[in-house]
Amino acid sequence: MLMIADYFLTFSGVKALATTVQRWVVVISTIALALGVANITILHGRIVLKRRGKWYLSLWQIFIMWLIVVMGSVLTTAHPLFRLLFDNMYLNPYNTIVTLLCFSTFAAGYRALKIRTLETAVFFVSALFLMLMLAPIGEIIWAGFPIIGRWVADVPSVGSMRGLMIGAAVGLVAVGLKTLLGLERGWLGRE
Repeated sequence: MLMIADYFLTFSGVKALATTVQRWVVVISTIALALGVANITILHGRIVLKRRGKWYLSLWQIFIMWLIVVMGSVLTTAHPLFRLLFDNMYLNPYNTIVTLLCFSTFAAGYRALKIRTLETAVFFVSALFLMLMLAPIGEIIWAGFPIIGRWVADVPSVGSMRGLMIGAAVGLVAVGLKTLLGLERGWLGRE
């Protein structure tokens, strides 16, 4: 709530408190990242040592994770070799997955909603403008697709994204509390 208040209010006290909280978030996030790296190393290290299932994939994951961590720490993230590895090992698969998810979500939404109401028509027209804004052929078909698509992305989508981010943050806090209280044990590799 403090970050939301900082976004909308201009009081100096709120700004100072929000800055302090953001610094603490960076420190805690760094510690959480280090714990995550240690946890993945231990969990997949056990799989490699016991040679269970597809242990060679666990070995590969440990190797790649530590390679990226060491290169990011030693060479910095702006180094061309780090960028080459990061861009080719993370961004390309990420972009592929996001594209497939967008297409399958659009297709599933069409099958589920069938455009019977005004709201679903607005939803699908907006999605169509967004997809044609991102596709290179969209601007070739009509020069207005990128303009309208950018407006849809910048104006109406921002409110829903804020709600989604607030919901995700609340869910993250809930899962974190469950994990800290010992109620969630899935991350240990157990049920």
